[in-house]
Amino acid sequence: MRLVFVFFALLLSLHAAPVIAQKKTAKAAVKRNYIRRDLSLAFNRPATWLEFSKTPEPNLVVGFQSTVEERFSDRLVARGIITVSVQKAPGPVLPPNYAETLDADYKKRDPNYTLSGTARFKVAGEPAVSIAFQSREPVIGAIARSRQVWVVRNKRLYLFTLTARLEDFDRYVEDFDKMMASIQWLPAK
Repeated sequence: MRLVFVFFALLLSLHAAPVIAQKKTAKAAVKRNYIRRDLSLAFNRPATWLEFSKTPEPNLVVGFQSTVEERFSDRLVARGIITVSVQKAPGPVLPPNYAETLDADYKKRDPNYTLSGTARFKVAGEPAVSIAFQSREPVIGAIARSRQVWVVRNKRLYLFTLTARLEDFDRYVEDFDKMMASIQWLPAK
């Protein structure tokens, strides 16, 4: 009797194993972690956003665009974009007046620039500066809203940016905030 029970238990576990494996595989596919060991950076990218990396911006590491697009002239334009850029840090930490310095620089370069707000907080334990602003997007002429988060870690300046048309910005903030909350700093190489 005991042998029969063990046989049925084994048979049942073999039958259930593919179902359990399928569920684990499905969950893993949804998470979509983005890991760059060379930059000591990992985060959960927005699950429904498309990845891109080819742009003229020299410090761009990766970008993600919303899957909501609209036709502009002869091409499709994403309504929301998240970019991650990395460059050499100006010092071991961000200067106390970093937001003000950025604001002054942006005002000089863009006559349509308007500051919405600044904040200081931490990203995965590291001090960060956030700046939010509006400007006219040069390609399509629409008003765009952006939020940038600047963080220094291990002699690198990380810049995380969300940009979207003014009327679409609020719908993408949650995706950006979730990505920012998921950031992990990996051991430096």
